[in-house]
Amino acid sequence: MSPSRSLLYGQLLFFCCLTVCVLLVPQGVSSNHGWSYYGGDPKTIVPYALGFLGCALFVYKAAAALDAGPRLARRLVPGLRALVAFFLLDLLTPDVINSFFYVAHIVASAFLFVAELAFGAWLVRLGLGGRTAAVLLAVQFAGGIVAMLSEAQWLGVLSAGILVFQAAFAALLVVATRDFLPAPRPVPSFAWQSPRR
Repeated sequence: MSPSRSLLYGQLLFFCCLTVCVLLVPQGVSSNHGWSYYGGDPKTIVPYALGFLGCALFVYKAAAALDAGPRLARRLVPGLRALVAFFLLDLLTPDVINSFFYVAHIVASAFLFVAELAFGAWLVRLGLGGRTAAVLLAVQFAGGIVAMLSEAQWLGVLSAGILVFQAAFAALLVVATRDFLPAPRPVPSFAWQSPRR
């Protein structure tokens, strides 16, 4: 499987699981609590966790595939593996347990957002994805601004800002890695032997 397809499947799984969460508890979208709302609701914690874990798995698989590719592809591997770590850290710090977890979740989410924005900017700087990637980075940045202003209570559309940010970053990942093909499988060689007489 190509790295781009692994990333696509991971992002589709993540957003499908978020859709299930919204269908189960629609009021979470308008709570201005962000998508983390669904990580603390007993009705949605399972699809929410599955979305994060599935996405992390596919990103890890994409990193493994890129690690077997050319030098430019291998340069992306540490960043993708760092994203996997931030995904898991964000998931494992639900902000509804106590004040410690609340602060830990805010810190983890901030690190994840900064890492995603920095990684997206780096992909564009490397010239991966062309103009499409640059446009997606601009959309990602705009979504991040909306999310930041909503987190500061200046706006009330935190979930929408995060959705734009994450969707743009997801598309940017796929576009930036679409030219990296999966490593060819080794072809078994069979030594010819003369038939015995």
